[in-house]
Amino acid sequence: MIRRIEAVISVVVVVFLLGAAPLFAQEELGAFAQEIEGQVDVSIDGGDWVALREGDAVPIDSRISTGFGSKAVLAVGDSAVITVDALTRMAIEDLVVEEGVERSALNLEVGRIQGEVERTAERPTEFEVRSPVATASVRGTSFSFDGDTLTVTDGVVAITNAFGRERVVGAGEQSETDGYSAPAAPAEQRARQAITSPYTPGGDDEETAPPDGEVAIEEVGPATLIIEFVLE
Repeated sequence: MIRRIEAVISVVVVVFLLGAAPLFAQEELGAFAQEIEGQVDVSIDGGDWVALREGDAVPIDSRISTGFGSKAVLAVGDSAVITVDALTRMAIEDLVVEEGVERSALNLEVGRIQGEVERTAERPTEFEVRSPVATASVRGTSFSFDGDTLTVTDGVVAITNAFGRERVVGAGEQSETDGYSAPAAPAEQRARQAITSPYTPGGDDEETAPPDGEVAIEEVGPATLIIEFVLE
């Protein structure tokens, strides 16, 4: 009788595991190099650095390094295209479909990336770019991120500092954090840009002055980034 009970329990456990398997199933996605300019190297799973060529696969646990005057355009999963700018080092930490959600996580060690993350009707997308200072959580958009400064061209991105303080940044806005302070309000960031803009009314650059009501935005320093990607 005891053996029959044990056998029934074993069958129930097996059936439960088989039924639960799809809940925990993961589909690993891929990334590949669409375009390479200059010197771009890749290290896969901690291996040696080798030159990355157009069409090469870039799996999870790969690190990308770009040289001076170089860049790499990567197709990441089914929904993102990322441009890795010059003098940047970035790692692909996660790239899977889990519970019907496409999840991507990049680690920006140094430098700057620009990207487009498309909204798809087939499944939701969670796309994060982490740095030692902040995390950018992308919600279907075009953006630029250098680890502490976020510029959004289209859609919405949330930037979070090291203590979990979050700021939502919309299209045409910018925010930054040093990791300790709360991410700057987008309006504050635009005000700082306006103050430091080299444009002065009536100056030598009068012919290139922006239209009335617009702010002349230029690079304030290495942390101020402008991106011109437009999500269709």
